[in-house]
Amino acid sequence: MTYIFDIDKFVNDVLPPVWRNDFTRSWLKALLIPFLTLYNEFVATSIALDFRIKYSSQQKVLASLLNKLFDPSQNRIRVQTDSDELIDVVTYYESEGEPPIFTYYESEGKPPLYTYYGTEYDTNGGFTVYVPVSLAGNEAAIRAWVNYYKYASTKFKIVYE
Repeated sequence: MTYIFDIDKFVNDVLPPVWRNDFTRSWLKALLIPFLTLYNEFVATSIALDFRIKYSSQQKVLASLLNKLFDPSQNRIRVQTDSDELIDVVTYYESEGEPPIFTYYESEGKPPLYTYYGTEYDTNGGFTVYVPVSLAGNEAAIRAWVNYYKYASTKFKIVYE
């Protein structure tokens, strides 16, 4: 999430036109300094918590390891769990029928799939390793390291971007 607070805009919006002079603006900004400090702390904490919630330890450790081994200067390799792409839970009444944009189906011998606007999302707990095209020559080594550190029975794919 992005939280934006512009103190100058806030002061101009709050003050009536009659009181909008340099002294009153400066005085009100000085009163809002503790709030601005709290806001900055909140934004910093929010960014850190969003990062910790969004990425699992497997993603962070595996991406860090691959970057140290294959791309130490630019750190362009990233790992994304497939469940991160799934949409939020959609609730609806049974009388409405299934929503047309979100469907779930199973095939014989295959894992269940979700579709959202025609895009299929696998829910088998896999992940994708995004690698820059310039590192395509190292695919066998990257695949070997990922196989060594991935959880048992977890699927993965390597995508070059």
